[in-house]
This record gives sequence, structure tokens and C-alpha cells, in this order.
Amino acid sequence: YTKTMASMYRRPRGGGNPLPPSYRNKALLIIAAIALYTAFLYHSGGAGQYLGTDTAAPDPNLSASALNGMAAMANSNRKLQVSTWNVAAINNNPFEYWITYDENPAYETIMSDIEAFLENPGAQDVPVSQVFTEEMFSELEKRMDGVGWDNVRSYWDNDFKNRKIIQGFMKDPLLGSKRLASMPDRITNTINVVGSDLPVCRPTVINMYDGDLSTLPLWWSAWEKFMFDTPLTIKSKDGSFTEPPYKMLQPIKKAKYPDITEEEEKVSLPLQTMCGAIFDAILVHMMNTVSSPDVWQSLKKTMVENLNRQKVPHTLDILENVYGSSDIITLQEVSGSLIDQARNRPLGQRFWIVASGSMDAVRDQNSVILLAKETFPAGPSAEITSLVESSFEPGVTVPVAKGDILAITATDRDGIPFVVASFHGDTNGLATKPVLSAIMKGMASDSSLVSHKLVFGLDANTYEKAKPGKQQDVLEWGQHYVSYDLTSCWGDVPNPANYTTFNSRTYLQPQLNKA
Repeated sequence: YTKTMASMYRRPRGGGNPLPPSYRNKALLIIAAIALYTAFLYHSGGAGQYLGTDTAAPDPNLSASALNGMAAMANSNRKLQVSTWNVAAINNNPFEYWITYDENPAYETIMSDIEAFLENPGAQDVPVSQVFTEEMFSELEKRMDGVGWDNVRSYWDNDFKNRKIIQGFMKDPLLGSKRLASMPDRITNTINVVGSDLPVCRPTVINMYDGDLSTLPLWWSAWEKFMFDTPLTIKSKDGSFTEPPYKMLQPIKKAKYPDITEEEEKVSLPLQTMCGAIFDAILVHMMNTVSSPDVWQSLKKTMVENLNRQKVPHTLDILENVYGSSDIITLQEVSGSLIDQARNRPLGQRFWIVASGSMDAVRDQNSVILLAKETFPAGPSAEITSLVESSFEPGVTVPVAKGDILAITATDRDGIPFVVASFHGDTNGLATKPVLSAIMKGMASDSSLVSHKLVFGLDANTYEKAKPGKQQDVLEWGQHYVSYDLTSCWGDVPNPANYTTFNSRTYLQPQLNKA
């Protein structure tokens, strides 16, 4: 990834104002492109509103409250501290990022050998059907036919079974951009269930699964049973529901992932299930080729215990000890388990922990907002996510999923009314501009929101060298927020090379285009 962060403020307009110059008619918008372990202070304090041609008349009482509150904030020299972080709570792959593991040299050996396998496979680049066998596909086909899915044997016979496992499958860039392997992994990799402190994991190399993967037949038996015969009870906003993992899979939409064809979109459920099975089979095959099962499985167990099983507690420790002084924290890709644990820790005593009334329990990656109780003594006033979602341009498909957006209102201790929003952007950043536009349009359309000040934290996924029409260019994004009379802490023109985080992905993860 590359991560970039921008804090955005409204430029001053003409006219008299009793506030100091740095507070005049400013709007605060915090923009974080995949903000990870990063925070900032908003030193200017105030915020104004974008006024379009269809702006509703502001509520005079709210306008007066906002003006008086800004004056009080300025006079006390109070500063608003805001943090934003995509915590990627659902990611429990111990091998995804390169780490330093001097205590066990087997780690670097295995990871280097996997990289060599993928970069220079030579004779080891065998057809897919030699790893995920014809017998395995036939069994999978019966399973998928049995649940009423469209048949994808033509994709198997005419394409996938003849592909080479590395050059034709693992390193196929379109397979990555279509999300045919990474989407089923995202949904079924790690599933938090009711009544257990530990999640249930799909039988694969790249999660906390602790079953025996020493042979492909052992893996396939466990994988098939997990996907189709293991009912799991998941917490929802209305209580809970129980279903096997295959029912949790979601269609892959061309609107969000433009490289997928219309024909593939129609059969995306069985097609991604087949590709997910092939992907997991290749991972098991590679690991057992470059290392012995007793070595790599023991290594994985140690890494899981130290990196993954304690991920939520460690994340909450960071929030409490590093960012606990924040007035507002916006989080993205938050699991229900993290929310529950946060509310039962000191973090829950210090902050209002706000989740959407329509959380997505299946994807289990939701945007969340934390408001400091000292700064916002009354807590959140209302959720306006539906207003934002209904403000998208008519006829335009915006690639957002349930749980990606959370927008609320709240009033701080000085009486300043705020709209606070948290947003998880799509990989290509195609929703970033439309979501900002929808927020501004929604606020401008409601007289009770026109005087509110905006705080917006998101992982925008903008690119230094974007693919036209397929990715969001960071400079074009800058032009977009400037068009709303907003600027950023990077200035009106963000530096495209101003990366804030560098994480080296390994080849043991489902998006090899990011390795």
C-alpha cells in the first residue's frame, strides 16, 4: 500500500468576523488514504460549510450556536485532536507482511523460497489440475449444483484446469483485479462466531487455522466440510443467524471491480468459490514443496500465537495508549468482536463507541467512530448514513458496500455542532469522490445540518500513478475537494509521492499484484 493523509479546511470568505483569522469560515475534513497507525492534530479549530446552489436555509439557532462555540473554542485556545485508522480487523494472515524473525531462521528461508517458487517456478509450474484435481472439482461441482448455483464447468474445462499454477493463476493480474480469489478469502478467512472467544477459520495456509495441512487430500476434506457442512452462528443487529460459510459469499459487482466481465458477474458466486479452492490448494502445495509440514506448520503456529490471536487486544492497547487523548477517532474495517471488546475496556469508559445501526455482520468490516466523552458529553445525536447514501448522483453506481460508511451528528462541549463521518474506500478509490460529494450534498440539503462542521476520516485509496478510469488519481482527488472550497494539510495540491506508510507484502496472500 501507499498511505497518504490530508486534513482539509475551508478557505476564508470575505466579510467581517469577530474570530481570529485562523478560525474564519473554516471547514475541517480529515482525509486518510488507508490511514494506518497515524494521527494528527487539527490546530485551527473551526469549520464552515460548503454552500451550493441548492443549499437549504440554515437553522438560525444552530448557526448562532456554531458561531458562539467557535468563539469559545478560539478564546480558550482549544484544539481538536483527531485520529483515523484502518485497523483491518478481519485480516488474520500471519504471513501477509514481511517481518523480522531472527529467533527462527526457518521463516526467512521459507518466505524466500516461496518468492523464488513464484518468480522462477520452472518445472514446478504445473497445470492447476495436478494440484486441484479433476476429482476435487467434480466434488465441488456437485456441492455447488446442490445449493442451486449456476454451473461453471465450462470455466474449469476450457480455462482454469489447464492454467499453470503460477504464471496462469497465482500471477494472473486480472484474477487479482477481479477479486475472484481474494473476495472469498476476505469473507471466509476468519469468522467470529457467537459463544466463542476464538474465531472459526477456513482451512488454508493464510489464517489461524490449526488443523493438519500436510497433504492435499487432508486439506480438501477439511475445506469442503467447512464451506458446505459447518453452520456458524454470527451476531447481527437483530440478534444472530446461523448459516454455512458458502451462504456468506457475496456477488462480485462489476460496478466496484470493473475488470470482471458481465458473464463472470452473473456466475460470480460459484466462480469465486472454485477460484478460492484452487488458490488454497496451490498455497498448501507450495508450502509442502518448499518446506516440510512439521517445520512450516510449527512456524505458523508460533506466529499466530504472537501476531494474530492477540491482534484485537493489541489494537485496543494502541488506541488507548497512543491515541487515547484524541477528541475523535474514526476507524475503518472494524470487526464486531473489536467493538464489543472496546466497550468493555477503559476505551469504552473514555469514548462513546459508535457503530452503525445496520452493521454488516457477514463481511464483518465496519466503519466506526469514537467520540471523547469529555469533548462530546451528550454523545452522538443521530446517524445520518442513510442521508449520505441517498445523496449519490441518480443513475450512478458507487462502489460502496454495507458497513463502509458511517456518518453521525454530535455537539461538543462548546455547543459546536459536528457531522463526523468514517469511510472505508474501495481498493481502486473509485468511491472516494462520490462519497465526499454525497456528504456535502446531504449536509447542504438539510437546514439542520448546514451549520454543522465536518470531520471526515477515511482510507481514500488514491494513487500517485492511477490507471485512468480504473483508479483514483490523488491530484484529481485534490482538485475535487478544492472544488468544495476545501484545502488540506498537504495544501491545495497534494504531493503524489508523499507516502506515509510502507508495508512490504509477501507472496503468501491473495492479492499478488500488491506483493
